[in-house]
Amino acid sequence: MNRRTAREDVVKLLYGYELTGEDPDLMLSNYYVDESTGYEMDYIKCTFKGACNHINELDGVIKSKLIGWRLERVAKVDQAILRCAVYEIKYGGIPEKVAINEAVNIAKKYSTENSGSFINGVLGDIFKGGE
Repeated sequence: MNRRTAREDVVKLLYGYELTGEDPDLMLSNYYVDESTGYEMDYIKCTFKGACNHINELDGVIKSKLIGWRLERVAKVDQAILRCAVYEIKYGGIPEKVAINEAVNIAKKYSTENSGSFINGVLGDIFKGGE
């Protein structure tokens, strides 16, 4: 498993969390039976649980840049992608350019035709001021 695949798994877990509100530990135990992926599994666990623990803060950062939009109107998969990227940058030590590029690529793969540009715009607005 590579980092992009692990990042996609985090987005999938965050999407499921948004839909179900299930306990993050339970979600991880149900989602991953084989823990042999080592470093990437640690990344998935830390990023997913960290994002869940900071979800209100992450949403506040995202909402501050949604001009003319409410977070509730943003597609659930796009919310998950944004939360993952913002968490990675603020808490995971991932460089802004890397996290934004990965988020855009995941959006192009899993969301709508326009989601890549939307994600890029929101993340660009969030991090251009050094938040």
